[in-house]
Amino acid sequence: MMMSLDQTPMVDETTQAPTACSATPASPCAGYAPLNADEISLPRRGFLAALVGLFAAVWAVVVAGPVLGYLWPKQEVAVKLDRLVLGKAADFPPGSSKNFKFGSVPGLFIHTPEGKLFAYNATCSHLGCTVQYVKEKKNIYCACHGGTYDPANGNVLAGPPPAPLSPLVAVLEAGDIVIKPAVKA
Repeated sequence: MMMSLDQTPMVDETTQAPTACSATPASPCAGYAPLNADEISLPRRGFLAALVGLFAAVWAVVVAGPVLGYLWPKQEVAVKLDRLVLGKAADFPPGSSKNFKFGSVPGLFIHTPEGKLFAYNATCSHLGCTVQYVKEKKNIYCACHGGTYDPANGNVLAGPPPAPLSPLVAVLEAGDIVIKPAVKA
């Protein structure tokens, strides 16, 4: 049982149970009226209103992120390379290809079945999708709208692309495949 400062037991008079507060001025609870259960409970309507408000706030944050990202996109820093060592020539047998990043743009390397080396900026001239080499058809294909390009020169063979692929230079140097930007005339 708890004792007050004057050493008298503190007891709730309605339940006869010991209590931590007394009516003495030195009591930590002096001046406060006891709370009953009705005063501390949250009514169902208030709880549901708080829950709906919390859900609305979370939903607003989830929706606002992509919308703001679309309205203010991150600025990509254009990275320009003078050369890129793609790998060892032995890793690219005739008929193989590889998509890669040449700085900040996608690139496509092709080693034709005849043994010739080609490289292109792998961005389709139609809508900017990334193109790939299809070994079975021996052409470069854009999966977005079915555009096809000639692997020997990057010219459009079929589909909606309005212009050929931009060339890059693929050379063999000391057993490595090296990609360089095309020299503009």
